[in-house]
Amino acid sequence: MSTRTRQTVTYTLPALFPDCLPGFTPSAALELPPLTEDTARQVSDRLLAPDFDAWSEALARVGNCAHPIRLFGRSDTVDLATGGTVRMTR
Repeated sequence: MSTRTRQTVTYTLPALFPDCLPGFTPSAALELPPLTEDTARQVSDRLLAPDFDAWSEALARVGNCAHPIRLFGRSDTVDLATGGTVRMTR
């Protein structure tokens, strides 16, 4: 998570929804189960990666979803008098 994203979540969410994170304070420690050695290495590698901010921003764009659905399509505007396509939008 980039610094900007982290600040947005840290300061905006509890202000808008005070009951959404019971016991929340910006300095509160995370209560996570113990990490396996392999998972700890993966987390450390990701946090220290040079592309961390770009990765975090990309993740935020898809709502932090691990398997986002990507929709593709187009829209055609048809002239009802002639049946011809007037405009295509992708």
